[in-house]
Amino acid sequence: MAQYSDSILDAWKTFLRGRIAEEQGDRGAALAAYEKALEADPNNEAFQRARGNVLSAEGSPDQAAVARIARQYEHLAAQLTGPDDEPEAWIESLDRLLKAAESPEELNLAGQAGMVVW
Repeated sequence: MAQYSDSILDAWKTFLRGRIAEEQGDRGAALAAYEKALEADPNNEAFQRARGNVLSAEGSPDQAAVARIARQYEHLAAQLTGPDDEPEAWIESLDRLLKAAESPEELNLAGQAGMVVW
């Protein structure tokens, strides 16, 4: 148990170093830190959002869109798995996510605002 906690704690420390680097204008170091943090905690929405924001700022809109879609899907899966796992809910939510993915402007705006598209 301590090993898991230590790795998550280390991921957060790495993330915070990345945020400092980003605020200092070093997007390359920030991106590297966010990716390292995501290795330890791949479903962490804060890490995913930060990575997507740097990719977008770096002029990698396709990579940023993929990162936002992945983050949105992970959020969706967390909500709809288990007792709330109903085909109709999945279909409706996946359809909204697909429509957002087909409209990069909408996906970009939602991602920058930290919004979920469903």
